[in-house]
Formats: sequence, structure tokens, C-alpha cells
Amino acid sequence: MAKVTVVGLGPGSLGQISLETYDLLLSGNPVYMRTAEHPCVEQLRERGVVFQTFDSIYASARSFEQVYQEIAEYLTKAAETSDLIYAVPGHPRVGERSVEILLNLAAQTDVRVEIKNAMSFLDPLFTSLGIDPIHGVAVADGSVALESVNYREWLIISQVYGRMIASERKLDLMNFYPDEFPVYVVKSAGLVQEQSFKIPLYELDRGEYFDPLTCVAVPPLPPELYPADWDRLLEVMERLRQPGGCPWDMEQTHASLRPYLLEETFEVLEALDMGNMHKLCEELGDLLLQIVFHAQLAQERHDFTAADVVKGLVEKLVRRHPHVFAGIQVGSAGEVAVNWEKIKEEETGGRSSVFDGLTKGLTSLMYARKVQSRAAKVGFDWPDREGPAEKIREELAELLAAKSHQEQVEEMGDLLFAVVNLSRFLDVEAELALRSSVDKFITRFKYIEESCRQKGVDIRRMKLDEMEELWQLAKRQ
Repeated sequence: MAKVTVVGLGPGSLGQISLETYDLLLSGNPVYMRTAEHPCVEQLRERGVVFQTFDSIYASARSFEQVYQEIAEYLTKAAETSDLIYAVPGHPRVGERSVEILLNLAAQTDVRVEIKNAMSFLDPLFTSLGIDPIHGVAVADGSVALESVNYREWLIISQVYGRMIASERKLDLMNFYPDEFPVYVVKSAGLVQEQSFKIPLYELDRGEYFDPLTCVAVPPLPPELYPADWDRLLEVMERLRQPGGCPWDMEQTHASLRPYLLEETFEVLEALDMGNMHKLCEELGDLLLQIVFHAQLAQERHDFTAADVVKGLVEKLVRRHPHVFAGIQVGSAGEVAVNWEKIKEEETGGRSSVFDGLTKGLTSLMYARKVQSRAAKVGFDWPDREGPAEKIREELAELLAAKSHQEQVEEMGDLLFAVVNLSRFLDVEAELALRSSVDKFITRFKYIEESCRQKGVDIRRMKLDEMEELWQLAKRQ
């Protein structure tokens, strides 16, 4: 079976090449180098290493990806007739896209690829900048756009060989870091001619220090500069609960937070009713605070974490949307809802009653609608809206005929239940409809109060017919 042995030429010095690699380069097998643009290549030539390079492909290819693809294809084909050596700068498995493609291609053929250890450019770079990688380091290819970063750890961008590449990566970095954030440009790390520059990010593409051995190192952001994201939110919440944090936050429990969760939920609904997107954004943040607060309390008790909440939600969404994630065909939104309920029932192991799993913490109007909807799903329902409409008239008569207070309470409940039933047939949310009517009442009554103030009249001394007259005026506003 043919074999490609991949070796690394290290950061740049001949002394940084392993003895095993040096022997392989002089073994007599064909040697191919990705590029001759490496400080020790000429020294290897002087010592009798014969090789070919792929530098010509760089001039003709439309992209680096095409360069690496053509190199990998050439090596795979050449290895069909002879074992060969492929030499790359640094370490073959550190930022070397051509090796990654080569391994993928070789897996589809009889060609075997063997990777030899080498010193990467990272080793002298860590020494130069005093970086301990145990605290977290990410490595990126300078030719590839940065779509995301982890600003809690070092970011190393390799092969920033030209001003154009530096300019493109600078613009990427400015999406995540302040314009004046200090970054390091390191050229020829580990070599005698090593140079290191600390500059503000916005000046990254203004220097004359770019070549294939130039890299950019971006330090972690200090916590006070962290952008707003999920991790930052969790960190802030945890800090508020720690000793030395906020005394009020430290005293809270799941029970004490319950009223705030309900309040923030209704404030989100109010913002939706207003159609005020700025307020909605703010209120969603306040509601999210309650969720994160409860997750933090649970984490402190070792019950669950915020990550568990997110994990459970993601799994549930995927599980309950088989038409999206599992190729199940559905014909309508109604069919999606039916499937959703079937999956829910399977998850709970079946229900002994259609009312199992109902949330009793809902408001009474919402609870009534949920109960009616559950009964309707098994056929216990009026054929049309005339049924609940007639029931309203019946319950109203019974309420007016009730003698005792207890009877009145019961009949009032029956009347309200019937009203909710009719609202369900009309596709009207009784909770929202009632809230809207209450708000409308407040607005009109405030008109009466303002009219009294303007006339210098005490509203408590105003006659009912006078107030009714103002009420009718308010309705026309």
C-alpha cells in the first residue's frame, strides 16, 4: 500500500526540525514541499535535500482552498506509484488545511497517510508572549474569515502574510473587540530575527511586517469589556449572588421571586398589546432575568443549571418537530399541532385523564379555556357557538335567581365559564379581551377625572348622570 509521510519543518530554524524528519527528507523518497517560502528550505537544499514545491499553484488558483485541494489531489495520485514525503511549515496538524484535505481524500483510496510530530509555530509564540495554553487558546487561519470568537481566551491568527489579509481580519476582529484593543503582531517567532509589536487593533494593517511567518495574537478581553451574551449574563447573575454581591439578590428564593415572574410576564404581554418593540425588548430582558435567576438558585442547590435548561429545551424542540429534523411529512399547521400533542403524551407515558398535566398556576380565565379545549379534543363540545351563547343566557338567569351568597358565587363561576366557552368558539382570548376592556375603562374614567380637574369640581360630589354624560364624551375620544 502506497504511503504519504507528512513531516513538519518547524517554526523556521533548521535546528527546530526533528532528527527523524531530517532523516526522512534525505531518505531518497520523493519530497514535496507545500512552499519554498520557509527560512530553513535553502539550508536543506544546501545539505542535499532534493524536492519539488507547489508554489506555482498559488499563482494560478482562485483561492487558498483551491490551492490546498489541488495539492492534496496531486499527492494522492502520486502516492499510487511511490511512497513520498510531504513537508509543510510548522506542525502538520496545526493550521495546515492541505493536510486535512489530504487525510480526507486518502480515506477514500488505498493511500495511507502517516503524520510525524514536529514543533509548531505556537511553541515559540507561547514563549515570546508568555502564554500558558492551559488557560485557553484558539487558533485561526489568516486566510479564513472570523465568524465568531471566544473573547475569554487568546486568539492566534496564523499566516497573516500580507496587508490585505491583515485588513480583512482587522475588520472581522472589530466586530468583537474595541477598535483600540491592544493586539500583538509577531514575526518569525523563535528565530533570531523575531520581531514583536503591540499595537491598537485599528492599526493592524498599517505596518510593514507581513510575511508567511507573521501571526496576530489577540489577548482575552478583561471581564469589564465583555460584550452582552449568554455567558456574560450568567456570570453577572452568579456574581450578584456571591458574598459581596447584592444583598437583595442574595436573600431571594424560588418562592420570593414568584410574584416578579408573574409581573414580568404580564409586562411582556402589555408591550405586545402596545406594539412597542423597544418596550418589548426591555420587558423580554426583564423576563429573561427571572429565568436566569431561578436557574442560578437551582445551580446553588445542585438541582440543575442554566445549561440544563437550554439543553432540555433544545432536545424538546428537536423531538417535537420531527417534520423539521426527522423527515416526517406534514400537510398543515393543524397536523403539526396533532403530532405535537401525540409526542407530548408519549413523553409523559400516557395520561389517565385528559386533564393530567394542566398548569393550575394559570389565571382563572386561561385555566378555564385550557380545560374546555382538553375536553373538546375528545369530542365533549358544543357543535357551534349557539350552544355556549344559550348557556350564557341560562347561567345569567340562574345567577339572578340565586338566593344565598354561596349560590351566587357558584352561579357567577358558571356564567364566567360559559363566557370563556363562547370566547373559545369566537377565537377570542378571554384573558386579553377582559384586560383590554379594563384598560379601556381606566382610560375613559381618567377622562372624567381630568374633566373634573379642569372644571374645579370634586368628582366625589358629581352626580351620576353628570358622570355618565362625561363617560359618553370619553367614548367618542
